[in-house]
Amino acid sequence: EGGRLIVPLGARFQQTLFLFRKVDGELKQEELESTFFVPMTGTAEELRQRKEDDATPHIANGGFEQTAEDGEPVGWFYVRNALVEQDSMAPEGKHILALASTTAGQKCHAIQSFGIDGRRYRAVDISVVVRTQEIVISGGPASLPGITVYFYDENRKCISRLSLGLWIGDRDWTRQRRQLVVPAKTRLGSITIGMFGATGKFSVDDLTITASKP
Repeated sequence: EGGRLIVPLGARFQQTLFLFRKVDGELKQEELESTFFVPMTGTAEELRQRKEDDATPHIANGGFEQTAEDGEPVGWFYVRNALVEQDSMAPEGKHILALASTTAGQKCHAIQSFGIDGRRYRAVDISVVVRTQEIVISGGPASLPGITVYFYDENRKCISRLSLGLWIGDRDWTRQRRQLVVPAKTRLGSITIGMFGATGKFSVDDLTITASKP
């Protein structure tokens, strides 16, 4: 009675932590936050019943139409100073992800992991619609808003990091695209929407990733 248990639930690359508690003899669940655990290996992986095509990358909830109770986007983890907002001018759907800061040096970000096999795909095309409002640099170019993709090998070691953006000032909704080379040793990827110290508001919508074969 009164015991507590935290359990990750969801798909392989999009998981949410739930708190389970016994209250008056009944099991109650509370959604905490999105997270990501290193994929299982060995026997645990062999027994996994649902096996999506983990080698082909895709972005879950890249239009930010699915929202948790706290306003954070479903499928994204380590969300800091970023919330889903309803926007009548949204390029896709009715919602956007907005990262905002009025404090120089404050970090704003949302991260998602995805499967990708560099032996099968040698490039990925990133497409996203962005808007910036009163973005002021603080601490150098790296503080500016952008989209960063990380590629990892089978040991989860980062082997490549490529970025799209580093925008400043004001701009209306604009489609941004970039093709990224995928190292052959890649077995896992992650994408970060971030603003690392600059102030202002950085809005994102309709984020997609498409893999290209050799």
